[in-house]
Amino acid sequence: MSTRDEALAVAIEQIERNVGKKHVKSGPRQHVATFRAGQPLDRYKKSAIMSFGYGNFDEWCIFIQGSAGYPKVPTDVWGLNFLKTWSKDKSAESIYNDFIQIYDQVGEGATYLHTKPVIEMIEQIAFKYPDYLSACVVWTYFYMGMIAEENKKNDKGEKLPLRRRIKRLGVYMVLMEGIQPQVAANYSRGLGADYLDKVCFYRGF
Repeated sequence: MSTRDEALAVAIEQIERNVGKKHVKSGPRQHVATFRAGQPLDRYKKSAIMSFGYGNFDEWCIFIQGSAGYPKVPTDVWGLNFLKTWSKDKSAESIYNDFIQIYDQVGEGATYLHTKPVIEMIEQIAFKYPDYLSACVVWTYFYMGMIAEENKKNDKGEKLPLRRRIKRLGVYMVLMEGIQPQVAANYSRGLGADYLDKVCFYRGF
């Protein structure tokens, strides 16, 4: 077979492999929780609908919809800023303990299929905060973020080594070490898994 024929065969194989594949549109796909704030008969109560969906890289992007005005695609900096603000009126340790209650519910291989009991627990935790709706949304964001970390894979199809511990590291840095959210959220970038494992181990997790 000539070089030209080989190239043609490869091209045909690639086309056949892609036949029937649909372009995956980004956006919310898997509903996780809906929160509302306001009186029961208030037609204009605020709402926040939280879902997993396809983002730029995978299907574990977190989306917020609804009338409450939260960002459509929240970030760790956004969530950590809430924790920092809360720590001005509440003890940082008590906020961290609330996080750990949620963290302990996320086991290896956690998915969005069994989230209802944890969402109910988050709703109970949120009553301790001045803004109930924001507490529900922020804690659910971190919960969903940990589920995502437990399921994300690298280019080789292998699960990431640190998984949900990487979220705990950012929360720990902000609440227990007073590090700015922007710094804590980006701390792990460019650092190897072995080094980050030691960073987490040094902090007790």
